[in-house]
Amino acid sequence: MPKFASSRRSLLLAAALAAAAPLAALAQEAKPVRVLSNWFAQPDQGGYWQAQQDKLGKEAGIQITVQQGGPKIQTIPQVASGQAEFGIANADDVLLARQRGAPVKAVFVHLDYVPYDLVSHKNPAVKSITDLQGRPFAVSLGFAYWEWLKKHFQLKPGREMPVTGDLSLFRNDPQMVQQGLSLYLPARMKGAGIEVDQFKVAQLGYRPYYVLFTTDEMIQKNPQVVKATVAAVQKGWAAFMARPDAIKPYLLGLNQQIISDVRPAVRDMADGMVPKDAGKIGCMNAMRAGRSAGQLPAVSRKQAYDRSFAAGYGRGRPSRYVSKTYDNGLLALQPTDLAIGAGEFITISPLRQVDAAAHRGRPGAGQHRALRPGGRGRDRLRVPGGGAAALAHGAGTPSC
Repeated sequence: MPKFASSRRSLLLAAALAAAAPLAALAQEAKPVRVLSNWFAQPDQGGYWQAQQDKLGKEAGIQITVQQGGPKIQTIPQVASGQAEFGIANADDVLLARQRGAPVKAVFVHLDYVPYDLVSHKNPAVKSITDLQGRPFAVSLGFAYWEWLKKHFQLKPGREMPVTGDLSLFRNDPQMVQQGLSLYLPARMKGAGIEVDQFKVAQLGYRPYYVLFTTDEMIQKNPQVVKATVAAVQKGWAAFMARPDAIKPYLLGLNQQIISDVRPAVRDMADGMVPKDAGKIGCMNAMRAGRSAGQLPAVSRKQAYDRSFAAGYGRGRPSRYVSKTYDNGLLALQPTDLAIGAGEFITISPLRQVDAAAHRGRPGAGQHRALRPGGRGRDRLRVPGGGAAALAHGAGTPSC
């Protein structure tokens, strides 16, 4: 073999290896991103599993892996201690954890509220949640929603035990009350031949976001990873909501407890829990976060969310802000946009509303002046007894 031919082949091989090296390095450098779920695989986590299955985020250098949760999984302390980069939790629990010193923040909303449900055996005498006094409850012990329910309704359980997802205890105890998600638990009970009454926690007035969260350190040191992860799971949720059956076999393989037909749960999520506009999936509203804080007297002004990673954050500018203090004396997490229009309203307290059109130019008792569409300046409402009003924008102002 001529010497120059061998040299030429060596040069070509070296060039090929040199060209492949960056690609190999990129493949090796894909940063693993672990998302720790708070329960067994099911449709209310569907977008995260879809992001994993579709390898979304690969082009941005991340590899998403979802880790299945369960009754022994505590996502907030485990993420805070570095066992995963991201976790799934209720926004109110993230607020409480941050108040207690955990360096965690929500960065993405996958459901507009956590669809908690409390079910009891069918009984025509049970008409209100207060009719469940003294019964045993299987719930997520220590969760903020449960503490709020007990305090708000002066509910005194006979016994509290951790929920496991097993229906046998409930089946055998006609007094038992069990927590679940309204997306599945009543259907599971019906499938098991158990007739139940249910109380949806959201309808009782408690609606915290269902969120993806991470640590302060991740946000500060790896903002591009956070941004890439949020973008990937947003795409995952859009894909899942469009074609939920695509991921169904995988979810059923992980969790045989879920109903085989996931479409009813997805229909419920599409009806007010997940935005129909795919571009708004993941958005969170500062007012909503502040309202959750107002329902938790122990929460201070420590901000427990970061909206800047959701796509489109910052589009448009609020036209007017107002200082806001809750009735428990806490200042809102940040000023609230009050750009109101016809048909929208301002909630001054849990018992009073000011309609934008009806109160145009007619201040109510104790108010400095009424808020009205097209108004200018920094309006500030006061209610009888002094102190700043607890305000909520009826139409809502999405952050992205």
